[in-house]
Amino acid sequence: MGLGHMEVVLTILLWAPTVFQTNVDSPQTRHNYVEPPVLGRFVRLHVLEWHSQPSMRFELLGCQ
Repeated sequence: MGLGHMEVVLTILLWAPTVFQTNVDSPQTRHNYVEPPVLGRFVRLHVLEWHSQPSMRFELLGCQ
């Protein structure tokens, strides 16, 4: 995946979109952290840009 952006629809404090940078090539991964942590049932992602064709690897990790 080329240079692009990933938009998180909701942040806990501002209730506003947040844009994260994504990886620059397929083998690399990019870690983005949401601070403060959010509590919710659903996550909606909107891909804003892509290179060649859209694709995404996404993991949502949490702790107790």
